[in-house]
Amino acid sequence: MQTESEADRERGRQRLFIHAKQPGNLVMSVRDEYPDQPYTLNGPTTQGVNGVQKYQPPVMLEKSYTIHWNGRAPQQIFIYPINFNSEDWLRLGLCYPPGTIFRVTYQLERLVPYAIVHDEEVVPVSSLNAVEGGDRKMFYFEESTGLLFLKVRANYDREGYNYCSHMGCEKIIISATMTSDAVSDCTAAAYPKYSLTPTETVPMPSFLSLANDCAGQLFDQFSD
Repeated sequence: MQTESEADRERGRQRLFIHAKQPGNLVMSVRDEYPDQPYTLNGPTTQGVNGVQKYQPPVMLEKSYTIHWNGRAPQQIFIYPINFNSEDWLRLGLCYPPGTIFRVTYQLERLVPYAIVHDEEVVPVSSLNAVEGGDRKMFYFEESTGLLFLKVRANYDREGYNYCSHMGCEKIIISATMTSDAVSDCTAAAYPKYSLTPTETVPMPSFLSLANDCAGQLFDQFSD
């Protein structure tokens, strides 16, 4: 189990490991608190229309993000929460063309020896509020914005500095059947509708508290 100081050092190291298949287009991630400051992610490989692309966007817990593409959305996406502990979460809205049909599943993947040890359907619901307030695995597709909303939530704790839990790697699989090849960029519809005022997830220490801590450490050092 991590100590408190180790846990503090781990804050801010959460990532999503995203595999995008067919096609693996360039992805743009937008944090709802900063919609005017999107960042784009280039995967490490050059693939054709049937290829796979991989991304590792850094994220903050208990925040909301939207993901957009510079082409049609991928037919299949694997989302792994990296460096998450039990009950850590964030909300995602992924852009798809109107009329898309989804199958979303949650899996627990053991790496050695490799096996899928748990497989569960993520159920569709009729509102974003249900996703926000529900205690089950749910998703909601908002036709007006083209955003598929879900919560990425870890169910198990990590051991030490392992990036997955002691039970295995948790992942969400989104399989999409689309009838349109339109570019899946929903930013114009998503904002300002989902814009948020920036807030602190973990309050930053004040200058005075830092100064007092340093003074106390120096006193302890020279009084030994």
